[in-house]
Amino acid sequence: MYIGTKKTFQRLIEAPPEELVSSFQVGHGMLLNVLSREYEDGCAAMRSLLRTCHETPATRAALRRRSFCAAALYVGSRHSRVVAPARPVWA
Repeated sequence: MYIGTKKTFQRLIEAPPEELVSSFQVGHGMLLNVLSREYEDGCAAMRSLLRTCHETPATRAALRRRSFCAAALYVGSRHSRVVAPARPVWA
């Protein structure tokens, strides 16, 4: 249901589409959520996210180059015992 004037609705229909801009980032929250997946290898899932995100190839390459930061977040989280290694998924 559209709430507005007919003039505004017509302007929306006739306007060129807006470009979508991705804001994909890897931070502490994402890292902890991905690594804490109970029935999946969190490290493999993180690699998959970085490899298949909807970014341009250049941006994906930059994310992969900066992925050492995510690894550093993980190591720091392990060192401070925020996360602990889980048993293997296949066990």
